Amino acid sequence: MEAEMMWHKDGHSIDFILDKSNLIIAGIHCPSEEGKCRNRHGLCVFKLFVDVFGLDCNVGVANAESNLEFAWAFMGDFDNPLESSQLWMIPVKDEIFYAWAQAQS
Repeated sequence: MEAEMMWHKDGHSIDFILDKSNLIIAGIHCPSEEGKCRNRHGLCVFKLFVDVFGLDCNVGVANAESNLEFAWAFMGDFDNPLESSQLWMIPVKDEIFYAWAQAQS
């Protein structure tokens, strides 16, 4: 049976600094110490992926702001090395994602 990928819209956000045409990650915020994003070591996989891969796992579009909330979806095993898993993130303000999320609720 194939696992269904699930989008989590639980308050993860990233602080940005816009320096000319460069978007710099200034901080990554996890909303919970015990959320669905935690591996067995208590580390947030959203933060781990962004720390390692930057915004390369982003699949959405939003205007640059100093703080953006992201939804995320994970495929793989939280406790295996990151290279054997995949995380996708999308700004909650992405127009297509926002419309889809509203239709789901």
